[in-house]
Amino acid sequence: MSEATVEVPAVGRVKKQYVYVAAALVAGIVGFAYWRRSSAPVEDFPAYTDEDVISDGVTDTAGGAAGGSASSGGTGGGDSSTTPDSDSEWVMMAREALAGSFDDAALSIALGRYIGREGLSQAQQDMVRAAIGSIGYPPGGHYPITPDTAGSPSTFNEPTGLKATAKTTTSVTLSWNRVAGASGYSIFRSDLGSEPVGDSGDTVASVRGLEPNRTYVFTVAARTGAGATGPRSQPLTVKTEPVKLAKPSTPSVSGITRTSVKVSTGRVSGARDYHWYLNGRQTGGTDGPTYTITGLKPNTTYRVSVAADTPTPGTGPRSAERTFKTKR
Repeated sequence: MSEATVEVPAVGRVKKQYVYVAAALVAGIVGFAYWRRSSAPVEDFPAYTDEDVISDGVTDTAGGAAGGSASSGGTGGGDSSTTPDSDSEWVMMAREALAGSFDDAALSIALGRYIGREGLSQAQQDMVRAAIGSIGYPPGGHYPITPDTAGSPSTFNEPTGLKATAKTTTSVTLSWNRVAGASGYSIFRSDLGSEPVGDSGDTVASVRGLEPNRTYVFTVAARTGAGATGPRSQPLTVKTEPVKLAKPSTPSVSGITRTSVKVSTGRVSGARDYHWYLNGRQTGGTDGPTYTITGLKPNTTYRVSVAADTPTPGTGPRSAERTFKTKR
């Protein structure tokens, strides 16, 4: 009986036992190759670095070289030293951030009232908003920006009835009618511009440190508890009292020579200086009540008198005359 055969392409008919042997041989070769590859040590390739990215021509994008998120600032987060840890540090940082934008004293008051949860004027509210916009809210929280509850200058009427109730050579006492909602009043002097010269919690105030016999113009404005003022009153013109200089005592004479004489009088209250008169005509002036007159003629009779003086209102009454005669 003939052995079984099988048709193999490109070879022809071959005995089946040869085909089985060949198949087993191929399977063994494949298995040996797989075992060798799996038992060989794995090669450790270096990590792909930023230098590899650059050398390979990969462009860094917003998504990073590999498409992930990219960061140009290194590790995340910020420097904790730039974040205030307390409300007082927040106020200090806000003052530094807004230096030159607002008056520092006014800014300090506004920020202090804000973190103290007190009412704020419109100007103070603007300062606080500028601080929040520059450095954020205080670490204590989003404190509310509360308008001043003591009244708003926009709702104030101008004070009426401004008048002078008393005056001296150096002061003026003023009074006016009350304004509804006002916490107090600021007094202004026209020659000093927008700076108030006084403040009153009532409707009366005394302005001191004035010059005698001088004209001043005053106005008054209602204010809130935070210091914001409403419209000013109608101006009031007041003239201080003049200094009333007494008549000096009759001059005494001494040290008479052929061409000179020393004259003296008693000191006059309120006097700034003294004017001396010889035969009815002014001959000189001194700060004190003593004067030496020179340039006289020998053996000649003269009459001397004196008057005290101030810048305002001027020279006071003249003393009685003293007669003397120079030596031969």
